[in-house]
Amino acid sequence: WRRPLAVIAVAILVIFSVLTIKYIPVWQNSETLWTYVIEKYPSKISAAYLNRGNDRCVQNRHNDAIHDYTTAIDLNPQSLLAYQNRGLAYVITDDLNKALLDYNRYLALRGAYDAGGSMIDTHLSSVLGNRGLIFARMNQFEKALADFNTAIKLNPYNPNNYLNRAFVFYRLGRVEQAAQDVRMAELTGRTVDPSLKKMLHMP
Repeated sequence: WRRPLAVIAVAILVIFSVLTIKYIPVWQNSETLWTYVIEKYPSKISAAYLNRGNDRCVQNRHNDAIHDYTTAIDLNPQSLLAYQNRGLAYVITDDLNKALLDYNRYLALRGAYDAGGSMIDTHLSSVLGNRGLIFARMNQFEKALADFNTAIKLNPYNPNNYLNRAFVFYRLGRVEQAAQDVRMAELTGRTVDPSLKKMLHMP
C-alpha cells in the first residue's frame, strides 16, 4: 500500500510543479498579478484595476493609471480611493480641472462615509491638501487657504501643507503667517530652502 501512496505523492508534486511553472509569469510582479486577475474577471473586480493603476503610477505611467482608475470607478462608482488616486494622477499630468472634479466627487462621497468612520483622516487631509494646491495654482487663494487649514487640522504632521499654505499667505501679503508656517514645516522634519526663508525675512 505504500507504493501507491508514493506514486500519488509524486503525482501531486508534479502537478504543483507544473502549476508553479505556469504561474511564474503571473507572479513576476504586482502589475502582472493584477493584469492576470483583470483578464480572468474583466468586469467584476474594481480593486484589481485600482491596484494596477497604483502600480502604473509608481512606474510614472500616469495615463495608463488614469485609464485603470476610470475603469475601477465604472465598476464601483463609490470607490473613494479610485477618485483620490485618479485626482492625483490628473494633478501630475497637469489636468487640473479633471483633478478638481475628482477631488470634489471624493469629498461628496466622503460625507456618506464619515458617519461610519471607515476612512482615516490622513486620506481626507491629503485630498484637501491637493485640492488646496489646485486652487492655489488657479490663483483662488481664499479657497486654497480654507482647504489647507482643514488639511493641517486633520493631519498636523505633513510639512507639505504648511509650505503650501505659506505660499498662499505670502501671495495674500500675510508674510508673518507665511514665516510661521515655514517654521512649522521645519518642526515636522522638512528642510526648507534658505532662499525661501530669506524671501520671508527669516533668520
